[in-house]
Amino acid sequence: MRTDNWLAWAGMLLLAGLIFAVAPLAAEEAAKKMTPDPVVAAPTAQVEEQKTPPTPQTLLERMFSTFQRGGSIMWALLITSVVGLTFAMERFSGLRRKTHLPKDMLEKVSERLRKQNPEAARLLLKGDSAALAKVLDGLLMRKDANRQEMEQILEDEAGRVLWDMKLNIRPVGIVASLAPLIGLLGTVIGLIHAFQEAAEKGMDNPANFAEGIYLALYTTAFGLSIAIPFSIIYHYLRGKADIIMREVEDKSLQLIIEFQTNKIPADSGVTETVAAQ
Repeated sequence: MRTDNWLAWAGMLLLAGLIFAVAPLAAEEAAKKMTPDPVVAAPTAQVEEQKTPPTPQTLLERMFSTFQRGGSIMWALLITSVVGLTFAMERFSGLRRKTHLPKDMLEKVSERLRKQNPEAARLLLKGDSAALAKVLDGLLMRKDANRQEMEQILEDEAGRVLWDMKLNIRPVGIVASLAPLIGLLGTVIGLIHAFQEAAEKGMDNPANFAEGIYLALYTTAFGLSIAIPFSIIYHYLRGKADIIMREVEDKSLQLIIEFQTNKIPADSGVTETVAAQ
């Protein structure tokens, strides 16, 4: 478990770094293409002067500079993505088939039922956090129910356990929905500032106004770059939980059939075979 936790944290930090780096840089490159080149209209002397190459920035410096130009909303988006990643990595670690469908669990429970009684089988499941163990324990608690009632119990128990499995997936979906809205809010705030400055200082220098516009769009680009992968992760995890629970229901149904076919008294260790109706 300790290894899994380290892998989860490493993956979280890696993905956070990729989101932090790629989205702002992509937005910056797009902004450069849209910004008019002042060199074209400059005199020849200025052209020669501007040919001197600027001091190159390292990738880390470009990342941090681009991030800062996006304003405080970028920090809100970064925190949102880290929170979402924490829940996503926890679910990637927790929604594993071998965790919720332990090997030979159904066979061991069936053997206890045949050789002993339902209470002995429940002792085998006690304290186990696997989805299959929780559903089987819920069925054995109502050992006196008939076939139809047990199938309804199975449906109820499976729904309850599935809700618990999906509980920490919900924050991932919230991040996927919230990130573009936060980014859009940053863009709207940036546009308000740009137009306010243009109204106060006039449009003598359109380049400054254009710069304010494209800087305002940084937050939207960053928010969308968070929302898209998180939306994919959210639906993937929900689908994975549904698949695991479907297998749990299939295995639990096998136990119901066996239990009803070979009815075992609750107070005895002797197996009493009852003909299937």
